[in-house]
Amino acid sequence: MLLLQPPTSVTLRLYPSSSPPSFTGECATLLEQAGASWITLRARHISARRRRRQGAADLDVIHALKKALRVPVVSNGDVRTWEDMQKNKEETEADGIMVGETLLCNPCPFSNVIPDPV
Repeated sequence: MLLLQPPTSVTLRLYPSSSPPSFTGECATLLEQAGASWITLRARHISARRRRRQGAADLDVIHALKKALRVPVVSNGDVRTWEDMQKNKEETEADGIMVGETLLCNPCPFSNVIPDPV
């Protein structure tokens, strides 16, 4: 009998700069081996959580993960417009893009529609 595991996604942030540079990648590889269906990388360091959008997201790490892993990789960081999303996708070669805070201010940034104030 074959038991099917439900799809499981994992979201990671970059580990602090005091960690070895490869630590985020090693963690993602272990999660892939443990059965993660896809991995989302929020390309900001853990220490930046309280300081939203502090500096640019490190899209190079997402690109490196995409090259190293077999599971789909979703990129998160520096996406506020349709153009940002296209640039992120080109730079990272990610399988998908996750958008967060941008949608709180404007729920339709990718349709070039300015929402009516309520």
